[in-house]
Amino acid sequence: MRCLLKRMLHRMPAVSGRRLDLPQHAVNGNIRRSGKYYFNRRRGVSFDAGGHYDLDAVTSQVLRLGARYTVKRDKWSFYGGLAYEHELDGKATGKADGYAIEGADTSGGSLRGEIGATMKPGDNSPITLDLNLSAFAGKKRGFTGGVSVMFML
Repeated sequence: MRCLLKRMLHRMPAVSGRRLDLPQHAVNGNIRRSGKYYFNRRRGVSFDAGGHYDLDAVTSQVLRLGARYTVKRDKWSFYGGLAYEHELDGKATGKADGYAIEGADTSGGSLRGEIGATMKPGDNSPITLDLNLSAFAGKKRGFTGGVSVMFML
């Protein structure tokens, strides 16, 4: 089976937010409210895999409004968040062996919940570790998680 994919994803985010620090005597934490807009475009692709496929380019726009609560401890910060995400448009079409395939419509609303922890060994440390888990309900369903290590010079 021969399958050669040349994919290109363009993503342009615009983010706006505000952080509200909670009183020090109550808890060492903050609430961050944010609004995000994403413009996504995936270039069309043609490939052979048991037949010839031509998938058209897909463009979508996503608007996300949410809040994240963060509690800071010595080296660890723990966070949890909830957001509503609405994909404004997103239709995928294409052909398989010259015949049109049923298109997919990705537009619609979803809830997104997240929990995670970030660890920084010291105030002047260039290393940060992040552990996260996100879950989706609505048009998007499922969960995703990750571990990342960031080194800043």
